[in-house]
Amino acid sequence: MLRARGVVLGLAVGAAALGGFSVVRGQGRALSGQTEQDALRKSAGCLACHTQTDRASMHTSGAVHLGCTDCHGGSAEAVALGPPGSDTYREAQRRAHVAPRHPETWPP
Repeated sequence: MLRARGVVLGLAVGAAALGGFSVVRGQGRALSGQTEQDALRKSAGCLACHTQTDRASMHTSGAVHLGCTDCHGGSAEAVALGPPGSDTYREAQRRAHVAPRHPETWPP
């Protein structure tokens, strides 16, 4: 019975993704009509620190506009105001990233 529920859930997630609906962080709204400006807003804080990216999007099609947080979660509004290693930097880093499910397995 548990396996059947997992299969049904997997099919529902796949169908939602194909339909252009986000299932990340419970958004549940269509992302297929998202503008490039929306995507940039959802990536602004991320790109302030993550500067060495190959491309602004992982999608090869220019028709898809997704911000970093649409897939990766976290907060694009968090911006580090201090130098790396400072208290303000670490606080922004904590707010920007999704917390690990098992923090005891992550380095300090």
